[in-house]
Amino acid sequence: MSERRDRVVYAVVGVTLLALLARVVALGGRPFHWSEARVGYWALRFAETGAYEYRPVAGGPLVYVLARWTFELFGATDATARLPVALVGGLAPLVALLFRGVLDDRETVAFAGLLALDPLLLYYSRFLRGDVLAAVAGLVVVGAAVRYHRTGDSRLLYLGAAALAATAAASGFGFAYPVVWAVALLFAVDEARIRETPERVVDALRSADEWILDRLPVLGRAVAVFLLVWYVLFAPRAPGLAPGLYDPTRVVTVAGAAFEGAIREFWSYRVVYRLQPSTPGRHGLVEYAVGVIETAVATSGVTVAAGFVGFFTERYREDARRLVAFGGYATLFGLLVFALAAPEPHPWVAVHLLPFAALPGAVGVVRVGAALRSRVSPRDHGRVVLATAVVVAGATVGGAPVAGAYAPPEPGSPFAQYAQPTDDPEEILPRIARAIEGNEGVDVLFVAPQFFTRDEYDSPPIAEIDRRNFGNRFPMLWYAERVDAEVDAAFNTSYMPRDSPPVVVTTPRYAGAVGQRLGGGYSRVRLGVGLHSKNVTVFVQNTGE
Repeated sequence: MSERRDRVVYAVVGVTLLALLARVVALGGRPFHWSEARVGYWALRFAETGAYEYRPVAGGPLVYVLARWTFELFGATDATARLPVALVGGLAPLVALLFRGVLDDRETVAFAGLLALDPLLLYYSRFLRGDVLAAVAGLVVVGAAVRYHRTGDSRLLYLGAAALAATAAASGFGFAYPVVWAVALLFAVDEARIRETPERVVDALRSADEWILDRLPVLGRAVAVFLLVWYVLFAPRAPGLAPGLYDPTRVVTVAGAAFEGAIREFWSYRVVYRLQPSTPGRHGLVEYAVGVIETAVATSGVTVAAGFVGFFTERYREDARRLVAFGGYATLFGLLVFALAAPEPHPWVAVHLLPFAALPGAVGVVRVGAALRSRVSPRDHGRVVLATAVVVAGATVGGAPVAGAYAPPEPGSPFAQYAQPTDDPEEILPRIARAIEGNEGVDVLFVAPQFFTRDEYDSPPIAEIDRRNFGNRFPMLWYAERVDAEVDAAFNTSYMPRDSPPVVVTTPRYAGAVGQRLGGGYSRVRLGVGLHSKNVTVFVQNTGE
């Protein structure tokens, strides 16, 4: 490896270290979002019982498997739950090295920099959802394919195959990635057909069957890697079944659930159910696409602007690269696909677009930098001032959202979704733990009609009639589970037990009645568990400490 190439590797590694630091610092500082609490709660239940089964409504299995490992290693906290996502997001800049050779040295480092410091990627790398996991794994698939095309190293195919299975296991959006890739590749190849000698491209396509036949053994092994990783991630677990995944007497049953069962469940919920006219979450495509665009522009303006510059300046060059065109087309078509698949225009939907946009974005960053350098002379004071203004404006546009990724959640934030708490239940968790210590029976009682369920659930699925009310308990249910509290619910104060539990969670509407029922000896804390006037009142029995 040349000295110049070494410098590129060192630069990318340095950017990666910065990305990791940016993601792990104060990782538990922001309270758990409703979606994080749901994932964390079931991951903690998985860690305690060993029971897990893929359910498309709750996202992919990868985040649960990773969270379980960190819980077993480091215990359950907000920070440890988010740690796997933070590590994957922090290591994302290393993927840029798979694209070097197609991207030049400066573009490779710029690509790593965008993956490291893009504000929305940074924010959701510090968030317990599978979106960043899917986005990074999907980028590895593309990078491995690009690198294999250049080097022929079969290990890259195996890497890409494993990453492809991980993409599907990370998020329901992961199943849409191959469609986005296929359409983007079709447009990129067709653009090359028009730009280059058409016969050359057509001949290359006709020789694809020979290429496949020559590499059948390698491709077969790659398929085996894909199936193995898929099997391990999607296979259901039950008490005593893990490591029963490898029990020969159960392998047929487990494999059926991991492959046919998982695909059928995904298709039933994500496609058939969503297409029914009465299904909540049906929406206008344009409305949701505009929402995703607004989020991307507000949070990741530098990546978006650089992507436009890179795509269009590359498009009109004689030596235009298909990879840059692929990134642009994948961003555009992905906007339609992911907006259509989303039940609501949540900010995290844009996460799936940004790695695609960063490909032409890296080219755009380098082109703008080169243009400024070539046109500015130290003696030309006017151009120096103009170039300085451009740099300062770019730093401001990019730096403000980066700072916003760490800002306390508040209404109007382009990063935070409305179910993000503004107050941190972590602050009263030690008091709750002391209050329930040594208690027999129910430790935490939820009191309100919107919290009441006909049954308490140790594992999913939740009955349709109880699903909304069970979900209303988050994020408090996650914090209760963290201290191993016994939980129950009452429809209203009339159904509260005679012996009052140490902790009661209710809504402000019922707080007065609950306080009268409990009498003295309790402290009352009101917590904002959403950005828009969603509050709970928590009564914690005084312990005298």
